[in-house]
Amino acid sequence: MLRIHFTVDDLANTRVATAPDLAMETVLSLRVLDSGANDLRFRQWRRTFLRHRDPHTLLLGELCTPTVLPAFLEDHIRPDARATAASAAGPDLAYRRAYIEFLAKFRPLTPFARHLADEDPRARALFGRALGGYQATAIDPFRAQIRALFAADRAHGAPGPGDGLRQLFDSLHPGVRWNSPVLEVDVARRDDLDLHLGGRGLLIQPTVFGTAHPLVVGYNTPDERPSLCYPIRSRALLGVHDTESVDHLVPLLGRTRTAVLTAIAERDLHSTGELARHIGCTPAAISQHTAVLRDSALLRTHRTGRSVRHVLTDLAVALLGANP
Repeated sequence: MLRIHFTVDDLANTRVATAPDLAMETVLSLRVLDSGANDLRFRQWRRTFLRHRDPHTLLLGELCTPTVLPAFLEDHIRPDARATAASAAGPDLAYRRAYIEFLAKFRPLTPFARHLADEDPRARALFGRALGGYQATAIDPFRAQIRALFAADRAHGAPGPGDGLRQLFDSLHPGVRWNSPVLEVDVARRDDLDLHLGGRGLLIQPTVFGTAHPLVVGYNTPDERPSLCYPIRSRALLGVHDTESVDHLVPLLGRTRTAVLTAIAERDLHSTGELARHIGCTPAAISQHTAVLRDSALLRTHRTGRSVRHVLTDLAVALLGANP
Protein backbone atom coordinates (compact mmCIF):
# COMPACT_ATOMS: atom_id res chain seq x y z
CA MET A 1 0.00 0.00 0.00
CA LEU A 2 1.10 3.55 -0.74
CA ARG A 3 0.07 6.21 1.79
CA ILE A 4 0.11 9.75 0.37
CA HIS A 5 0.22 12.43 3.07
CA PHE A 6 -1.44 15.78 2.28
CA THR A 7 -0.82 19.20 3.75
CA VAL A 8 -3.04 22.25 3.26
CA ASP A 9 -0.81 23.31 0.34
CA ASP A 10 -1.07 19.85 -1.21
CA LEU A 11 -4.85 20.00 -1.10
CA ALA A 12 -4.80 23.41 -2.78
CA ASN A 13 -2.47 22.13 -5.53
CA THR A 14 -4.35 18.91 -6.33
CA ARG A 15 -5.90 18.87 -9.78
CA VAL A 16 -7.76 16.51 -12.10
CA ALA A 17 -6.12 16.20 -15.54
CA THR A 18 -8.02 17.87 -18.37
CA ALA A 19 -6.53 15.76 -21.20
CA PRO A 20 -5.10 12.26 -21.61
CA ASP A 21 -1.35 11.88 -21.17
CA LEU A 22 -0.54 10.16 -24.46
CA ALA A 23 3.09 9.62 -23.49
CA MET A 24 2.01 7.76 -20.38
CA GLU A 25 -0.64 5.85 -22.35
CA THR A 26 2.12 4.70 -24.70
CA VAL A 27 4.16 3.25 -21.84
CA LEU A 28 1.16 1.64 -20.12
CA SER A 29 0.01 0.08 -23.40
CA LEU A 30 3.20 -2.00 -23.50
CA ARG A 31 1.99 -3.88 -20.43
CA VAL A 32 -1.43 -4.43 -22.00
CA LEU A 33 0.21 -5.68 -25.18
CA ASP A 34 2.33 -8.15 -23.23
CA SER A 35 -0.17 -9.42 -20.67
CA GLY A 36 -3.61 -8.23 -21.76
CA ALA A 37 -4.44 -10.86 -24.39
CA ASN A 38 -7.50 -11.97 -22.43
CA ASP A 39 -8.77 -8.48 -21.60
CA LEU A 40 -11.75 -8.01 -23.90
CA ARG A 41 -11.45 -4.23 -23.80
CA PHE A 42 -8.17 -4.38 -25.72
CA ARG A 43 -8.60 -7.46 -27.91
CA GLN A 44 -9.46 -5.59 -31.10
CA TRP A 45 -6.74 -3.01 -30.41
CA ARG A 46 -4.14 -5.79 -30.08
CA ARG A 47 -5.33 -7.46 -33.28
CA THR A 48 -5.13 -4.23 -35.22
CA PHE A 49 -1.66 -3.43 -33.90
CA LEU A 50 -0.30 -6.93 -34.54
CA ARG A 51 -1.54 -6.81 -38.15
CA HIS A 52 0.24 -3.54 -38.91
CA ARG A 53 3.25 -3.41 -36.60
CA ASP A 54 6.84 -2.89 -37.65
CA PRO A 55 8.81 -5.98 -36.51
CA HIS A 56 11.30 -3.65 -34.80
CA THR A 57 8.65 -2.77 -32.21
CA LEU A 58 9.29 -6.17 -30.61
CA LEU A 59 12.53 -4.71 -29.24
CA LEU A 60 10.53 -2.61 -26.78
CA GLY A 61 9.45 -5.80 -25.07
CA GLU A 62 13.09 -6.39 -24.18
CA LEU A 63 12.93 -3.29 -21.97
CA CYS A 64 9.94 -4.45 -19.91
CA THR A 65 8.91 -6.99 -17.32
CA PRO A 66 5.37 -7.65 -16.02
CA THR A 67 6.07 -5.28 -13.10
CA VAL A 68 8.70 -2.89 -14.51
CA LEU A 69 7.94 -0.46 -17.34
CA PRO A 70 10.33 1.95 -19.11
CA ALA A 71 8.89 5.25 -17.90
CA PHE A 72 11.81 7.07 -19.55
CA LEU A 73 10.07 6.48 -22.90
CA GLU A 74 7.68 9.32 -22.02
CA ASP A 75 10.50 11.84 -22.48
CA HIS A 76 10.86 10.83 -26.13
CA ILE A 77 7.19 10.88 -27.13
CA ARG A 78 6.31 13.70 -29.53
CA PRO A 79 3.07 14.55 -31.38
CA ASP A 80 4.59 13.13 -34.58
CA ALA A 81 5.91 9.56 -34.63
CA ARG A 82 8.89 10.54 -36.79
CA ALA A 83 9.91 13.14 -34.23
CA THR A 84 9.56 10.48 -31.54
CA ALA A 85 11.88 8.18 -33.49
CA ALA A 86 14.46 10.96 -33.90
CA SER A 87 14.38 11.78 -30.20
CA ALA A 88 14.72 8.12 -29.15
CA ALA A 89 17.69 7.65 -31.50
CA GLY A 90 19.46 10.63 -29.93
CA PRO A 91 22.22 10.69 -27.32
CA ASP A 92 21.86 8.98 -23.96
CA LEU A 93 19.67 10.47 -21.28
CA ALA A 94 21.09 9.59 -17.87
CA TYR A 95 17.83 7.98 -16.78
CA ARG A 96 17.76 5.69 -19.81
CA ARG A 97 21.06 4.11 -18.81
CA ALA A 98 19.94 4.08 -15.15
CA TYR A 99 16.69 2.37 -16.09
CA ILE A 100 18.45 -0.43 -17.96
CA GLU A 101 20.78 -0.96 -15.01
CA PHE A 102 17.68 -1.18 -12.79
CA LEU A 103 16.00 -3.56 -15.26
CA ALA A 104 18.94 -5.97 -14.90
CA LYS A 105 17.78 -6.69 -11.33
CA PHE A 106 14.55 -8.20 -12.68
CA ARG A 107 15.53 -9.95 -15.92
CA PRO A 108 18.65 -10.88 -17.89
CA LEU A 109 19.54 -8.09 -20.28
CA THR A 110 19.29 -8.90 -23.98
CA PRO A 111 22.12 -7.87 -26.34
CA PHE A 112 19.93 -5.00 -27.59
CA ALA A 113 19.39 -3.66 -24.05
CA ARG A 114 23.10 -3.92 -23.21
CA HIS A 115 24.12 -2.17 -26.43
CA LEU A 116 21.55 0.57 -25.84
CA ALA A 117 22.94 1.18 -22.34
CA ASP A 118 26.43 1.37 -23.87
CA GLU A 119 25.32 4.02 -26.40
CA ASP A 120 25.93 1.80 -29.41
CA PRO A 121 24.83 3.88 -32.47
CA ARG A 122 23.09 0.93 -34.13
CA ALA A 123 21.16 0.12 -30.95
CA ARG A 124 20.09 3.75 -30.67
CA ALA A 125 18.86 3.72 -34.27
CA LEU A 126 16.93 0.50 -33.66
CA PHE A 127 15.44 1.96 -30.49
CA GLY A 128 14.30 5.05 -32.39
CA ARG A 129 12.70 2.98 -35.13
CA ALA A 130 11.02 0.71 -32.57
CA LEU A 131 9.49 3.52 -30.49
CA GLY A 132 8.45 5.62 -33.48
CA GLY A 133 6.91 2.60 -35.18
CA TYR A 134 5.10 1.59 -32.04
CA GLN A 135 3.57 5.04 -31.61
CA ALA A 136 2.52 5.10 -35.27
CA THR A 137 0.65 1.79 -35.08
CA ALA A 138 -0.40 1.35 -31.44
CA ILE A 139 -1.27 4.90 -30.35
CA ASP A 140 -1.72 7.39 -33.19
CA PRO A 141 -4.63 5.59 -34.95
CA PHE A 142 -6.51 5.50 -31.64
CA ARG A 143 -5.90 9.05 -30.39
CA ALA A 144 -9.45 10.23 -31.03
CA GLN A 145 -10.94 7.23 -29.24
CA ILE A 146 -8.54 7.60 -26.30
CA ARG A 147 -9.57 11.25 -25.95
CA ALA A 148 -13.26 10.33 -26.15
CA LEU A 149 -12.94 7.65 -23.46
CA PHE A 150 -10.99 10.05 -21.26
CA ALA A 151 -13.63 12.77 -21.65
CA ALA A 152 -16.43 10.33 -20.89
CA ASP A 153 -14.70 9.18 -17.70
CA ARG A 154 -14.26 12.74 -16.52
CA ALA A 155 -17.88 13.59 -17.30
CA HIS A 156 -19.24 10.55 -15.46
CA GLY A 157 -16.98 10.95 -12.44
CA ALA A 158 -16.75 14.70 -12.11
CA PRO A 159 -17.52 15.89 -8.55
CA GLY A 160 -20.70 17.89 -8.22
CA PRO A 161 -21.34 21.10 -6.27
CA GLY A 162 -20.54 20.58 -2.62
CA ASP A 163 -18.62 17.34 -3.21
CA GLY A 164 -15.34 17.12 -1.32
CA LEU A 165 -12.13 15.17 -1.62
CA ARG A 166 -13.67 12.04 -0.15
CA GLN A 167 -16.32 11.94 -2.88
CA LEU A 168 -13.67 12.55 -5.53
CA PHE A 169 -11.12 10.01 -4.36
CA ASP A 170 -13.61 7.31 -3.40
CA SER A 171 -15.14 7.48 -6.89
CA LEU A 172 -11.87 6.76 -8.71
CA HIS A 173 -11.11 3.12 -7.96
CA PRO A 174 -11.84 0.50 -5.27
CA GLY A 175 -8.14 0.60 -4.38
CA VAL A 176 -8.17 4.34 -3.59
CA ARG A 177 -9.43 5.51 -0.18
CA TRP A 178 -9.37 8.92 1.51
CA ASN A 179 -8.57 8.76 5.21
CA SER A 180 -7.93 12.43 5.94
CA PRO A 181 -5.25 13.69 5.65
CA VAL A 182 -3.89 10.52 4.00
CA LEU A 183 -4.80 8.97 0.66
CA GLU A 184 -4.37 5.19 0.73
CA VAL A 185 -3.65 3.57 -2.63
CA ASP A 186 -3.44 -0.18 -3.24
CA VAL A 187 -0.58 -0.29 -5.74
CA ALA A 188 1.02 -3.38 -7.25
CA ARG A 189 4.03 -3.37 -4.89
CA ARG A 190 3.61 -5.46 -1.78
CA ASP A 191 5.50 -3.36 0.76
CA ASP A 192 4.12 -0.24 2.43
CA LEU A 193 5.44 3.17 1.44
CA ASP A 194 4.73 6.65 2.79
CA LEU A 195 4.85 9.56 0.36
CA HIS A 196 4.91 13.17 1.56
CA LEU A 197 4.01 15.54 -1.25
CA GLY A 198 5.77 18.54 0.26
CA GLY A 199 3.32 21.09 -1.11
CA ARG A 200 3.47 19.79 -4.70
CA GLY A 201 -0.09 18.46 -4.68
CA LEU A 202 -1.28 15.59 -6.82
CA LEU A 203 -2.41 15.29 -10.43
CA ILE A 204 -5.28 12.81 -10.85
CA GLN A 205 -4.88 11.20 -14.26
CA PRO A 206 -7.43 8.79 -15.81
CA THR A 207 -5.73 6.23 -18.09
CA VAL A 208 -7.28 4.23 -20.90
CA PHE A 209 -4.52 1.59 -20.77
CA GLY A 210 -4.59 1.33 -17.00
CA THR A 211 -5.04 -2.21 -15.73
CA ALA A 212 -5.90 -3.66 -12.31
CA HIS A 213 -3.96 -1.40 -9.95
CA PRO A 214 -3.72 2.38 -9.71
CA LEU A 215 -0.25 3.78 -10.33
CA VAL A 216 1.55 6.72 -8.73
CA VAL A 217 4.40 8.23 -10.77
CA GLY A 218 6.70 11.21 -10.52
CA TYR A 219 7.10 11.26 -6.76
CA ASN A 220 10.89 10.72 -6.93
CA THR A 221 11.43 13.98 -8.80
CA PRO A 222 11.39 16.88 -6.30
CA ASP A 223 10.30 19.56 -8.78
CA GLU A 224 7.55 17.46 -10.39
CA ARG A 225 3.95 17.06 -9.28
CA PRO A 226 3.24 13.34 -8.75
CA SER A 227 0.40 11.76 -10.70
CA LEU A 228 -2.17 9.27 -9.46
CA CYS A 229 -3.07 7.22 -12.54
CA TYR A 230 -6.21 5.13 -12.34
CA PRO A 231 -7.88 3.01 -15.05
CA ILE A 232 -10.95 4.65 -16.58
CA ARG A 233 -14.23 3.24 -15.39
CA SER A 234 -15.69 2.55 -18.83
CA ARG A 235 -15.87 -0.98 -20.25
CA ALA A 236 -15.67 0.41 -23.79
CA LEU A 237 -13.73 -1.64 -26.33
CA LEU A 238 -10.66 0.10 -27.75
CA GLY A 239 -10.30 -0.34 -31.49
CA VAL A 240 -13.88 -1.39 -32.31
CA HIS A 241 -15.17 0.88 -35.06
CA ASP A 242 -18.94 0.91 -35.48
CA THR A 243 -20.38 -2.30 -36.98
CA GLU A 244 -17.73 -3.01 -39.61
CA SER A 245 -15.64 -5.19 -37.26
CA VAL A 246 -18.66 -6.91 -35.68
CA ASP A 247 -20.68 -7.75 -38.78
CA HIS A 248 -20.73 -11.36 -37.58
CA LEU A 249 -23.26 -10.25 -34.93
CA VAL A 250 -25.77 -8.80 -37.39
CA PRO A 251 -27.42 -12.15 -38.31
CA LEU A 252 -27.77 -12.89 -34.59
CA LEU A 253 -28.91 -9.53 -33.24
CA GLY A 254 -29.95 -7.48 -36.25
CA ARG A 255 -28.15 -4.41 -37.57
CA THR A 256 -29.76 -1.85 -35.26
CA ARG A 257 -29.18 -3.81 -32.06
CA THR A 258 -25.59 -4.48 -33.12
CA ALA A 259 -25.21 -0.74 -33.71
CA VAL A 260 -26.59 -0.04 -30.22
CA LEU A 261 -24.01 -2.30 -28.59
CA THR A 262 -21.10 -0.92 -30.60
CA ALA A 263 -22.17 2.70 -29.98
CA ILE A 264 -22.06 2.02 -26.25
CA ALA A 265 -18.75 0.15 -26.53
CA GLU A 266 -16.87 2.44 -28.90
CA ARG A 267 -18.36 5.87 -28.42
CA ASP A 268 -19.39 5.60 -24.77
CA LEU A 269 -22.97 6.66 -25.57
CA HIS A 270 -25.35 5.47 -22.87
CA SER A 271 -28.63 7.38 -22.88
CA THR A 272 -31.59 6.57 -25.12
CA GLY A 273 -31.42 10.01 -26.69
CA GLU A 274 -27.68 9.76 -27.44
CA LEU A 275 -28.13 6.37 -29.05
CA ALA A 276 -31.11 7.54 -31.09
CA ARG A 277 -29.20 10.55 -32.48
CA HIS A 278 -26.11 8.50 -33.27
CA ILE A 279 -27.91 5.61 -34.98
CA GLY A 280 -30.64 7.68 -36.64
CA CYS A 281 -33.69 6.14 -34.97
CA THR A 282 -36.45 7.55 -32.85
CA PRO A 283 -36.04 7.29 -29.06
CA ALA A 284 -39.10 5.02 -29.00
CA ALA A 285 -37.46 2.60 -31.43
CA ILE A 286 -34.22 2.61 -29.41
CA SER A 287 -36.23 1.86 -26.26
CA GLN A 288 -37.72 -1.19 -27.95
CA HIS A 289 -34.28 -2.43 -29.04
CA THR A 290 -32.70 -1.84 -25.62
CA ALA A 291 -35.58 -3.74 -24.01
CA VAL A 292 -34.84 -6.77 -26.20
CA LEU A 293 -31.11 -6.51 -25.45
CA ARG A 294 -31.85 -6.20 -21.75
CA ASP A 295 -34.09 -9.28 -21.84
CA SER A 296 -31.26 -11.12 -23.62
CA ALA A 297 -28.81 -10.25 -20.79
CA LEU A 298 -26.74 -8.01 -23.07
CA LEU A 299 -27.62 -4.69 -21.41
CA ARG A 300 -28.32 -3.38 -17.94
CA THR A 301 -30.36 -0.22 -17.55
CA HIS A 302 -29.90 2.11 -14.59
CA ARG A 303 -32.56 4.74 -13.85
CA THR A 304 -31.95 7.87 -11.78
CA GLY A 305 -35.04 10.04 -11.71
CA ARG A 306 -35.95 10.63 -15.33
CA SER A 307 -32.50 9.78 -16.71
CA VAL A 308 -31.70 6.34 -18.12
CA ARG A 309 -28.24 4.85 -18.63
CA HIS A 310 -27.62 1.67 -20.63
CA VAL A 311 -24.41 -0.29 -19.95
CA LEU A 312 -23.01 -3.49 -21.45
CA THR A 313 -23.04 -6.75 -19.56
CA ASP A 314 -19.98 -9.02 -19.55
CA LEU A 315 -21.79 -11.24 -22.07
CA ALA A 316 -22.14 -8.31 -24.48
CA VAL A 317 -18.46 -7.41 -24.06
CA ALA A 318 -17.55 -11.03 -24.81
CA LEU A 319 -19.71 -11.08 -27.96
CA LEU A 320 -18.19 -7.85 -29.25
CA GLY A 321 -14.68 -9.08 -28.60
CA ALA A 322 -15.18 -12.56 -30.07
CA ASN A 323 -13.44 -13.63 -33.26
CA PRO A 324 -15.63 -13.12 -36.35
